[in-house]
Amino acid sequence: MADPDGQIWSAVLAHLRDRTPAICRHWFEQLEPLGLEGGQLRVKAPSRIYRDYLQRECQSAFTDALQAVSGRLLGVRFLGPD
Repeated sequence: MADPDGQIWSAVLAHLRDRTPAICRHWFEQLEPLGLEGGQLRVKAPSRIYRDYLQRECQSAFTDALQAVSGRLLGVRFLGPD
C-alpha cells in the first residue's frame, strides 16, 4: 500500500457519498488528509469557515465513515489553514 492514509481518505469520501449524500459538498475534495496521529485522522480544511462547518455538522458522519472503512476505532480532527 503506497499511501495508506490517502487510500483510507478516498474510501471515507466514497462511504460518505454512498451513505450520507445529503451532507456531502463539492468542496470536500479540497480537504487534505494529513495523516493518522494519536488515533485521529487529521484533515486540513481550506478555510476556518469550512473547518467550523465540518466540526459542527459533519463530525459524527466523518468519524462513522472512517471507522467503517478502517475497521478501527478512530476519530477525525479537522484543522484550519495555517
